[in-house]
Amino acid sequence: MKKYALAAMVALLLTPAGFADEDEPASYESAHYRVRSYVGEAHAEATAERMEALFELFSDTTRFELEWLEAPLRVTVFENREAFEEHLDELIGVVPDDFVYLHYRDPARNELIAYDRDEPEYGRGLNHQGFVQFIRAFVADPPTWLQEGLAVYFERTEYHPESEELELVENLDWLPTARELYEEEEEIPLAELLQMDPEDAEAELERFYPQAWALVSFLLETEEREYTRLIWDAFSALEPAANRAENIEAVERAAFQWVALDELEIRLVDYLGGRRTPVDLVEEAVELYGRGELEQAEDRFLQAIELDPENYVAYYYLGLINYDEANYGLAEYYYMRAAELGAEEAVVKFALGVNAFAAGQYGSAEQYLETVLELDEERYAERVEELLDRISP
Repeated sequence: MKKYALAAMVALLLTPAGFADEDEPASYESAHYRVRSYVGEAHAEATAERMEALFELFSDTTRFELEWLEAPLRVTVFENREAFEEHLDELIGVVPDDFVYLHYRDPARNELIAYDRDEPEYGRGLNHQGFVQFIRAFVADPPTWLQEGLAVYFERTEYHPESEELELVENLDWLPTARELYEEEEEIPLAELLQMDPEDAEAELERFYPQAWALVSFLLETEEREYTRLIWDAFSALEPAANRAENIEAVERAAFQWVALDELEIRLVDYLGGRRTPVDLVEEAVELYGRGELEQAEDRFLQAIELDPENYVAYYYLGLINYDEANYGLAEYYYMRAAELGAEEAVVKFALGVNAFAAGQYGSAEQYLETVLELDEERYAERVEELLDRISP
């Protein structure tokens, strides 16, 4: 999370001067994007399709007038981190921690610069900087809290290339930090947060990002209509050609002058206290499982997966629950999914062996258990040998 924040701050504070010469990359132009990729033509097209899906999500959220868009949004993807660093070092003399959006006075030169890398980092970088690029394509200088809070909010959005569809996975990475700031009464006052410019935000990086995310999340997710309207009023108040100070003033005049900020902060703190991260949910579920409350534990684990589809601990425990309930086929699925996501191989193979044994699939059980001995004989030898003796007495 922090690396995207740092890259965003670099982008906000830079004033680029020109372009470095590069070998010509593959290029693909879609409805709203012009993508150049040093990875190849297929990658350029796939990235453009992904960015178009993000564009639709961002547009549905902000409801900006599309005629405000002055030029196609430019994206350049380098083949690797080294080429990315070399390009930016030559271009601006600074190497950000991650993907970066460069904003020029000439909209035709604005550019999101990235490099090819594994998921989920590749997608999360595009999500964050893609929103920064999007909002600044319509409004050159929006309030910093609104721009960066939403960029963080969208970070975990998942793209499914087969269907070319997005899944908005709620980003709760900053939740523990935001809760702690308010519990310890170390938060930036809301009136000050609304006024912060990029330089202010950089000076308060560890407090600004969790609080900007928290405010945006609350305004988008709360069921209290008095507060949900604030973010829509904020979007409506933005002027494309206004400077940041003018847009900050316009947003406060159109939205926040109609609410008591101290009451808003109370509601925000209540909201944060009622939210659960995937880690929170898994911890609660493990306790429930230990007490034998399987139905409640299963519900918590499923909630954790909804928020964090890569949480292998939740998948592993769902395997245990279904094994306990003699749902051996479903248990196998959950164990295999846990393994795919990074669960310890010996632990999963042993669970699969026990599961296959209980299901009467003795050939599979024997294969799994023999693999366990190869992986971690010291820890599993006694239990594995007992099961193997029961398979082949």
